[in-house]
Amino acid sequence: MHALRPKLVTALGATTALVLLGCVVPPAASAAPEDPVSVTITGSDVAAAAQNRNGLTFKGFGVLSANSTSSLLMDYKAEHPEKYWELLETLFGGAHPIMNTVKIEMGNDRNTSTGPNASTMRSRDEYPNVQREPGFQLAADAQLVAEGDIHLSILRWATPTWVTNKSDEYIWFKNTALAAYREYGIMVDSINPDYNETHDPDEGVFIDFSQRLAADEAGYEGATAEDPNNGFASAEERELFHAIRTIAGDTVGTPPTDFGDRLTDPADASLRDAVDIVGFHYSSADDANGNLTEAAEDLDMEVWNSEGQATFSNSADRPHNDNDNGAGGPGTGIGGTGGPLEMGNWITTGFDAARRTMTIYQPAIGSFYDGFQYSSKELVSARDPWSGWLYYDAGLAVLQHFTQFADLGWENPTGEPDANDIWRAIPQASKSELGRGNPPSGSGAGGASYTTLAAPDASDFSTVIINDSSYPRTYEITAEELNLGDDATMEVWETRAADDGQPYDANYLSPIAEVQPGESGVYTIEVAPRSAVTATTLDLAETTGDGGLQPRDGAGNRLPHTPEYTAEDGGRDVLDTDASGKTNRVTDDDVIYADDFDYEEEGAIRRYDPETGELTDSGEGYLESRGAKAKPEGTPGGGAEREGATPRYTNDTNGAFESVATRDPEHGRVLRQQIGAGMAGSAWNAGDPKTTIGDYRWANYTASVDVLFEPGSGRYASIGAREQGGTANGQNVSAAELRVDPAGAWTLMRYGTAVASGNAADTPEATFQSGDNVWNTLAVRVAGDTYTAFINGVQVAEYVDPEPQAAGRVQLGSAFTFTQFDNLTVTPVDGFTPYYSDVIDGMHQSSWDDSSDKVVAFDEQWRHENGQGMFEWQRTRSISTAAGATVSYTFTGTGLDIIGSNSGDARLDVTVDGKPVLRDADTMKAGTERTAFQLRGLSNAEHTVTFATVGDAPLNVDAIGVVKLAADPSLVDVSGIEAALARAEGVDLDDYSDDKRALLESVASDARAAVQDPLAYGLDAEGATALEDRIDSAIEQLVDVERIGLAGAVGVERGLPETVVVSDTEYAVTWDEASLGAPRVPYETLSVRGMIDEQTAVEAQFEVVPDGIRYYIDSGAGETSPQYDAIRSTYPELLNDAADRASGADNAWGYLADGVTVKGGTDIADKYSTGLWQSGTDLGYRLPLEVGTYTLTAGFAEWWGVTRPMIQSVSANGTELASGEIDLSGSRDRASGELTFTLEEAATVEYLVTSRGAGTSDPVISWLAVASPEPEDTLALEPSITTRTLGKSLALVTTVRNGGEAYADITVDTPYGSRTFTHVKPGKSVSAHFNSHAPQIPAGRVEVSGIGEDGTEYSESVAYDAAG
Repeated sequence: MHALRPKLVTALGATTALVLLGCVVPPAASAAPEDPVSVTITGSDVAAAAQNRNGLTFKGFGVLSANSTSSLLMDYKAEHPEKYWELLETLFGGAHPIMNTVKIEMGNDRNTSTGPNASTMRSRDEYPNVQREPGFQLAADAQLVAEGDIHLSILRWATPTWVTNKSDEYIWFKNTALAAYREYGIMVDSINPDYNETHDPDEGVFIDFSQRLAADEAGYEGATAEDPNNGFASAEERELFHAIRTIAGDTVGTPPTDFGDRLTDPADASLRDAVDIVGFHYSSADDANGNLTEAAEDLDMEVWNSEGQATFSNSADRPHNDNDNGAGGPGTGIGGTGGPLEMGNWITTGFDAARRTMTIYQPAIGSFYDGFQYSSKELVSARDPWSGWLYYDAGLAVLQHFTQFADLGWENPTGEPDANDIWRAIPQASKSELGRGNPPSGSGAGGASYTTLAAPDASDFSTVIINDSSYPRTYEITAEELNLGDDATMEVWETRAADDGQPYDANYLSPIAEVQPGESGVYTIEVAPRSAVTATTLDLAETTGDGGLQPRDGAGNRLPHTPEYTAEDGGRDVLDTDASGKTNRVTDDDVIYADDFDYEEEGAIRRYDPETGELTDSGEGYLESRGAKAKPEGTPGGGAEREGATPRYTNDTNGAFESVATRDPEHGRVLRQQIGAGMAGSAWNAGDPKTTIGDYRWANYTASVDVLFEPGSGRYASIGAREQGGTANGQNVSAAELRVDPAGAWTLMRYGTAVASGNAADTPEATFQSGDNVWNTLAVRVAGDTYTAFINGVQVAEYVDPEPQAAGRVQLGSAFTFTQFDNLTVTPVDGFTPYYSDVIDGMHQSSWDDSSDKVVAFDEQWRHENGQGMFEWQRTRSISTAAGATVSYTFTGTGLDIIGSNSGDARLDVTVDGKPVLRDADTMKAGTERTAFQLRGLSNAEHTVTFATVGDAPLNVDAIGVVKLAADPSLVDVSGIEAALARAEGVDLDDYSDDKRALLESVASDARAAVQDPLAYGLDAEGATALEDRIDSAIEQLVDVERIGLAGAVGVERGLPETVVVSDTEYAVTWDEASLGAPRVPYETLSVRGMIDEQTAVEAQFEVVPDGIRYYIDSGAGETSPQYDAIRSTYPELLNDAADRASGADNAWGYLADGVTVKGGTDIADKYSTGLWQSGTDLGYRLPLEVGTYTLTAGFAEWWGVTRPMIQSVSANGTELASGEIDLSGSRDRASGELTFTLEEAATVEYLVTSRGAGTSDPVISWLAVASPEPEDTLALEPSITTRTLGKSLALVTTVRNGGEAYADITVDTPYGSRTFTHVKPGKSVSAHFNSHAPQIPAGRVEVSGIGEDGTEYSESVAYDAAG
């Protein structure tokens, strides 16, 4: 022990320990693992490890800054410096820091997953702008709070376009490293010169780089010899540069065995002489020959987990999950898939399998907007810089089980190998019985998982144990021949979920027991289910007055507690500023947010003073700290565009948007997209430049921005509203997006699909200025379900969304061209509440301050799942499992929304404070993180709202949006409510049951209160619409409703059926006017309503298909499906006699089975849920067809949330007849496409869906149909004109063929006479001769008209040439 302290009188026995640890024994039927786990640490093993300088020294943990995951971090530094420096002190401060390394992935301003990393050098002659990359500032600032050295490592993903070879790349790395040192005083100390996540490390690259670096006496190399920055600035800089170490690998998975063989080859030392560190990602396994273990133990090389997986989801809420616990029951505490204990198992397993002693987390700090790729995968959530809100995950508590109980880091490269007293990981006292994959498998079975760290002089040791199972485990630790001194007490420290009534972090890194060795010298340690434990001989705990234990000063959990964020003072404020955009929580003006990109309102940056421990004025301006700092005097290649600064609260997902100075006095600095033609390099996720700004809770607002196009081609600018993420590349994620090009052509889009388009020239009052270097103003207003587009303040389009997304941020976009934006404003809409007050994850079921205080309350008929996709809120979902499942929430406000991916099939009963307000209400079909149900129009008071499912269709409550009044009720139009009340008063309620009367009376009472005093009620515009709709819904529900579901199919032009079948009985039906007049879209579902008697309505759905349908194939459905059956029953002439099948011959319809997989886990009633996917590039069907013209329509679904571009085509006899592109992604998760083609002869058509030439994702399909064109609504006449000699005169001969399907009357009118033919048979031709009585006929026209018996008409003017 390092110090004497009180001891327990006796060792803890197993029974006593179980009581102290609050363990829950799993069900008896479960197969518990065998106990005990035996661990032995010996003095000789420690002594041997102490001679190993690099391979067994346990380095610790690091932060990876990459892919835009640090986009908002410098905003914390500027707007809430106290929270930023708290973060750095938490992670990097103290004698035992949680993190000691920062790794940066160098980028090229293109998307490399979440987003791009800014390129430090966009051209060869640019002095590296290291301020663009927040990772360099993070490392420098971390060094200020750190007691030891911060290690800085870099590698690259993609390169800027000027880098064309390894020599260019070396210059990029070198100049950047030297510029960072000169700017921040911290030198890069390791570089991987290959590229990130290679599968085949290039050994020659490492050897060449290492040799080049060692021999480099040139130092900084500018583009010209006159560059004053050339060379080394000092002897110290030169020495530090030459000390940079070489990292090899960074592979996805274990490096190839042949690489390891070369590394350890005793006959060839060239690779290992060049390489200092081997890193790899997302695997724990050594290669087949054990080369990594040999490299660490025998060759004394470092092995890293150079990109590790942080926690998925939120560990504070994780204990509410009911995932399978592996022991026959539900719930995994803070453990389970993607949890902090799994993260701990990565560490223990990585050391046991491959001797990894460093783990770097991607991202450790999630400082980017939620909803983009790899969201909710972090140790710290830092997404709200305007409020300073931060959340520290339990994953950090697990890391403290290593960092607080050992001295971690690096030994000196020379001298005694244990000069720094860095603790070693002891292989003989470390083990993992888990799998070696991604992640380590089998933890739920309770397999042993532990790592032992020991001081090199054997004076102390710590064993870290991870138990990510529902079984208690017993560990017996034997210490032999160690130098523990007189006090051999072992302390036990634990992290697990909170007990009832505790804050979520009450049990993070808590001392729970002191253990003495038994008579045989064995320490018995009881490990609770779903916990991390450190058993240590260090003296870090002390006894309390009641005999318990508490951490000594400086020990224990160092993570700040995050308060309950839904509380009034929860600290997670919405972004609502003054007109400067600087001061938040200004709610009494007409601005939600504004940014002129000048930042005159921003003061100097405050920084940490290590001498005083206080924040002081750094003297560095806001813009200078973010990239606009002037380059060293005399530096060539300057210019305002190279001194662009990172703008406030922006998160790029492709391209680079920066604040740039202009010569325009009216605009000053502007937001400029900086990546132009020829500068756009390779990308992980392709897509045009986009940047997102603002709060995910913004709901009803007008977003406006000025736009200027610099000269170029292919240009456009866009502004989007209600952006909530959902795609890997940030494209097509705005509910309303206005796109305009320099000529004034505009398009209004909903999630990338055009809903309106035109040209500004068609709206002269918009005074659009076309061309280059002129300013126009674009704006989008989102108010309830209505999206409106404006150009220069003039409305050009409006769209009413039947399934509106309720909230989201602003997004700006352009092509890869230089495009300027200025004067961004986000303003409220009169009468509308501008934002949610909170968005609450469905797993947030108890307060973070007191676990007994319920938040979102579900009954037992739900499934609460962690481990969901990256586009789900916090990677969780709560799914109802039966009819009548309820979820309730108590709050003060005027409305609640349900958010999450849903089919739209679920229906809800809604009560407020025990009174019904909606019965059997529809939900909306919604994608991930989008709105599935809206409840508005409540009085502004405290309410308890309960949603109850009707029927078996599942409801996903991914999150709940809370609406609190922030609108002026005096601006709300109540005439619609008054009209609805008048309709209600006209209903005689005596004919209806009490419960039906109660619903109408309840909603009418609320409506009357809202009309009488809107201010007292707290009415807003959406509330007024909701009250009106609720009254009408209550009136409709006075009658009984029979819902018969999918009842058949109807053609685009066919009438609705005269009868329906309800409960096996056929009834005559009278359809309502809305149903009869409803628009019909082929291959979509038509919902209709009618009456079968005075008290009973019927609601049904029909599949709409073209009348000429030939095939309808429900891919992957097998013999039958509801859609196929409905269509076949109405159109028995379908050519496919099953919903789907594999083609058995060249002339037989069906899919080509080779490489095709039928999608599992489908909803057979949803034609987009079923489907096929092809493991290769080509997915095909054979479709025999007769002569004719056809339109093939196919439907596609994105089931896995990735970007999936594809090409579809139709061919016959080897000739392609038609093709088209399919754009499928996480936000555009359902798409369809048409191909029209003509067969001149009967053939078996080959339909192909391919990724070739489109992308790398596998092709998929959900359904396809083939139809001949719908009948023309005009008479088909075929006129022709010739001349004929009659003696000395010419005659005009007019022939007309009736090409239609009905008898017709035909009239021809010529300059020389006219004639009418009556009752001309279909297919028959008629002719007439008209004598001109002249030898020549000048050119002229014949008027041909006709009318068919079916009412179709024809009229055409047919020209003829001069003759004679």
